[in-house]
Amino acid sequence: MVKPTLELLPDEVFALRQDVKSIIKFLEEHGNLRQNVSQTDKFLTVPQAAEFLNLATQTVYGLIHRKQIPCFKRQKRVYFSKPDLIAWLESGRLKTREELASERPILVRRGGKV
Repeated sequence: MVKPTLELLPDEVFALRQDVKSIIKFLEEHGNLRQNVSQTDKFLTVPQAAEFLNLATQTVYGLIHRKQIPCFKRQKRVYFSKPDLIAWLESGRLKTREELASERPILVRRGGKV
C-alpha cells in the first residue's frame, strides 16, 4: 500500500467516504434481515403464546401440563419459540380426502373383485 501524500489526501478521503457509504448501504439492506430473524427467534411468554395461537391462557397451561406443546422452562417460567409453535401447529394438520385417497392401498378380494 502506498503511503498517501498531502496531494493524494483529498482523493483518499473521497475513496474512504465511498467505502463507508457502500458499507452503510449493505448494512441497511442486510441488517434489516438480521433484525427480522432475531424477531422470529424471540421467546414468547405464556400470554403471548396464547395470543399467537388464538387460545385461552388456561388452555396453554393445560397443554404445558400434559406436555403436548413445545416449551422451555427456566426458573419457574415458561417460554416458547415462535418457530417451534409454528411447526407444532403444522404437525397437527389434517389430510384432505384426496390426500387420504391417494395414500390408501388398493385392496383386492379373492376372486379378483374389488
